[in-house]
Amino acid sequence: MKAVVAIQVLWSVVAACGAIVYTPPQHCDWTERDGALGEVSLSCHLGALLSDLDSGNFSSSQADPVTELRVVCSDPLLTQPSLPSQAFRRLHNLDTLTIEYCNLKELQPGTFQGLEGMRRMTVRSYISEGPFMTLKPNSLEGMPRLQRLDLGHSYIKSLPGQVLCPVPALRHLNLTGNLLQDASEVDVSGNCGTNLVTLDMSRNDLVVIPRAGLAGLESLEALYLQHNKLSRWLTQGALLGLSSLNLLNLSSNGLDRLSPDLFRETLNLTELYIQNNSLSRLWPHDLLSRLSHLTTLDLSNNLLTSEGVTSGIFHGLLQLTMLNLSHNRLTQVSVDMFRDLAALQVLNLSHNNLTVVTDKTLSLLTNLHRLDLSHNALHVVSCRSFAGLHALSSLALAYNNIYWVASDAFENCTGLRDLSLEHNLLQDVPKAVHEATALRTLRLNHNKLTNISQDDLSPLDALRHLDLSGNLLTSVCKACLTALLPWRCSTCRETSWNRYLKVPLTETRSYRNCELTATK
Repeated sequence: MKAVVAIQVLWSVVAACGAIVYTPPQHCDWTERDGALGEVSLSCHLGALLSDLDSGNFSSSQADPVTELRVVCSDPLLTQPSLPSQAFRRLHNLDTLTIEYCNLKELQPGTFQGLEGMRRMTVRSYISEGPFMTLKPNSLEGMPRLQRLDLGHSYIKSLPGQVLCPVPALRHLNLTGNLLQDASEVDVSGNCGTNLVTLDMSRNDLVVIPRAGLAGLESLEALYLQHNKLSRWLTQGALLGLSSLNLLNLSSNGLDRLSPDLFRETLNLTELYIQNNSLSRLWPHDLLSRLSHLTTLDLSNNLLTSEGVTSGIFHGLLQLTMLNLSHNRLTQVSVDMFRDLAALQVLNLSHNNLTVVTDKTLSLLTNLHRLDLSHNALHVVSCRSFAGLHALSSLALAYNNIYWVASDAFENCTGLRDLSLEHNLLQDVPKAVHEATALRTLRLNHNKLTNISQDDLSPLDALRHLDLSGNLLTSVCKACLTALLPWRCSTCRETSWNRYLKVPLTETRSYRNCELTATK
């Protein structure tokens, strides 16, 4: 006992002096733990886990400073029946444990006995075939202070009942990349697991969430269910009891409809991700109306049509700041659709079939910063299409069929800094850009422009990037380049335009801090 005390005192003195002397066990490397004076992070690379790992072989001087341990098996195809009982018994100061690429068949009770200070544990085998890893009801005994548990990518097919009971402090559980089929296997009966704040069950084989199947997780704030097999629709009442939920990810599940009462009790949602599904409509019209705290809504990559998105579907979403409707089948958006979205800052409508943005459709989006209408079927931009968008800084209209832009189309967009009009059918530089005096980036490449006159872009004193490549330019007046690019701009030389013009530019004039693109 005196020897142990002496070693501990000596270690404290050495650590306090800032000169750590440490001899790691065989097969292990060490570093001083960031921000933790005198604490050691140990990394061990083992060939055969059972024969090589036993903390009982650690001396006190090797074990006492270790607060973080990472174990990596060099042969992940070698199946290990289980870890030894009390495998980490000498590492009583351990608070973080990571075991990776070890093909464990099971986690036996008693394996983690004695790790009273454990806060974070990760066990990931990263195998895609072989025996399933099984857990026993008491597999997690010995870690009463455990807060984060990651069992992802470990070929787990089922969980025993009340497996979370030995870890009452657990707040974050990651089960991603396993073979679970029923979300209710995260058994919270007997008040076990009720303190969970984050649950990640993404990339499993989930086919069902039973009615109130997660109801015991009353403290849950984030639920990740993306990349599962919840095809068609979720069971009615699947989210009952999750009144604290802030984030829900249901993306990539093959859902073709949402239960009318799905969000009845999740009134505190702030982020909702339903992209990459097969939704063709949002029904009923008040499906989302009670989610008054929602700030982010992603409905991209679905099959939504204009008929399936009713004009009132977004009513009540007073705090929404990001709405993604890209990669759907919308042909029009109604004037009333965005009525309550005055807080919206980002709206993505790209990759749809929109043919027109009617007057004042977007006029109530007074706080909108970024608008993406690229990859649609727009032909014209009318004078009132962007009325009221005083805060708009980025507008994407690329990859449409636009051949005409009203001269006052951007008169309300005084803060516009980035305008994308590439890959359209424009034959002239739109006079509307004169109104966007704050413009710094203008993309007009791959249109049908034939010449640039002196008056086309001269008012744009703030312009820093202009792309005119891929057009049919026959002339670019030398004077307009000087007017376009002030003395503080560009990396372009006029002679670089010669190969695109019938009449070469003879004078060479260099500029600073601005890019003028003229490449095919």
